[in-house]
Amino acid sequence: MADNSSSLSLLTVLKPGGSSHIGAESKPAKTIDQMIALMSERGLVITDEAELRQVLFDCNYYRLSGYFRSFQVNPAAGDNRYRPGTRDVDFLVPYAMDEKLRNIILKGTAKVELTLRSRIAYLLASDGNAYTYMGPIGTFVVL
Repeated sequence: MADNSSSLSLLTVLKPGGSSHIGAESKPAKTIDQMIALMSERGLVITDEAELRQVLFDCNYYRLSGYFRSFQVNPAAGDNRYRPGTRDVDFLVPYAMDEKLRNIILKGTAKVELTLRSRIAYLLASDGNAYTYMGPIGTFVVL
């Protein structure tokens, strides 16, 4: 278990089961080819290796694992084999759809944020001058 006496203890990353990564044996990094081979060895049917390779390179294995865990036999117990017939597109398509949705939402929230910021700046400046938002000695005025 992690020592919680340090203010940095909140930054300690826990492995499944709650044990700290500190002092654990090191796990060597895998190349994308090794990741694809491992997924294939675990029973994944790879329909488009180039696409899988690109997604692994762009987003990484662990982010993608959130999409393929439900297609594995029992990952919570360490059985990471894929259920029979699982294809890479079974989780790559939902991943791509989530990415598109996330981009739509971010684009929309950025527009709302810009509009609000512009309108608030305009209203504050209209009620005084360019520095109306600043109160005495650098305090902010709350509307």
